[in-house]
Amino acid sequence: MDQTFSLTWELSFDDLTFINGYNTRTRLGVALQLKHLQHFGYFADEDIQVGEEVLNYLSDQLGGNRPVTFDYNFQSRSARRHMMEIVQYLGFERMSDKNRTQLAHWLRCEYCGHVNAVEELISIAYLWCLEKKVFAPS
Repeated sequence: MDQTFSLTWELSFDDLTFINGYNTRTRLGVALQLKHLQHFGYFADEDIQVGEEVLNYLSDQLGGNRPVTFDYNFQSRSARRHMMEIVQYLGFERMSDKNRTQLAHWLRCEYCGHVNAVEELISIAYLWCLEKKVFAPS
């Protein structure tokens, strides 16, 4: 197993304690959302292409009871509640107008004219939010 892979998807003791507060059926989805936010700066959605290796690795850390099919509903009210609880758990604050202004200024100064793809700029903005522990709802 690649070290980057394990660093991205490994659950800490605190993460496990947090996740174990959920019912068994939703733990894998909550774990995926938690680690995805911690690594990429945004939550996964139903279009995310998560490999079996990721799901198996997370499931093993949660006790190895992997469901046959991964059926976490990313759009449900429960999933939205899970996301807000994850944001709280990680100590993120909701993006304020001041944060938006800072981000826009930083992007203009650091990346304006240097990035060709909008997708790349969006990824950079998510990483800035992750570093600042700011959550920007979609």
